[in-house]
Amino acid sequence: MLANIYLKDEDKCIRFCDHAFHPFITEPDMFMQVDENWHSMVDYMQSLSSKYRVRTKKIISTSAAIVKKEFTQEEIYIYKNEIYALYDNVVNNVAFNMAMLDISFFENVKKIYGDKCVVSGYFLDGVLVGFSCLFHVEIATLHVHYIGLNYDVNKEYKLYNRMLLDFVEFAIDHKIKNIHFGRTATEIKTTIGAKPTPLHAYLKMHNRLFNMVLPSFLKRIKPPEYEVRNPFRE
Repeated sequence: MLANIYLKDEDKCIRFCDHAFHPFITEPDMFMQVDENWHSMVDYMQSLSSKYRVRTKKIISTSAAIVKKEFTQEEIYIYKNEIYALYDNVVNNVAFNMAMLDISFFENVKKIYGDKCVVSGYFLDGVLVGFSCLFHVEIATLHVHYIGLNYDVNKEYKLYNRMLLDFVEFAIDHKIKNIHFGRTATEIKTTIGAKPTPLHAYLKMHNRLFNMVLPSFLKRIKPPEYEVRNPFRE
């Protein structure tokens, strides 16, 4: 499988179709440009339209009981099982997933990347209910790598929406120009200012018979429909 092919690179990959690879559309990749005039979340909030400013304030208020804590490598190890269970929650809620992470993944990448990898825990009444893993190895881009959620808490406290705002705040505070949010939850991400970039993938089965019927299966894999929101003032 060849995944995450941007449409601008499609011409370079078209030859794979001549070698029994089959193309299909996946969910778009999400990026957000951080305005150079945003020096704090106050500036970001002021750039929003009235509707989305009210929405953002409500998310902050609703999630106020949730406490965010940046983990050390030792704390990642301590909460390893809880982190993996929350990660598993999210994986089981996506339509298409090719692989599962090892339970020691987060402590290992923290060890490798140090301060360039930020794993944060979200606590409610002392219980870990969510986590996020960010990479800022590149100077200009913040990569949102993996998250985990307790969906019951998310429903009541708008935890995921709070995380998205925290990612924007992190980028502003660290003077990072772009945020790469990755795929999934496309419409929600547009509500904070992210924009979709279309993606394709190419798949080939080693079994010739299976590969012949693969196109009919791939036609059934359709990304969820979404509406692109513009939260900013015109």
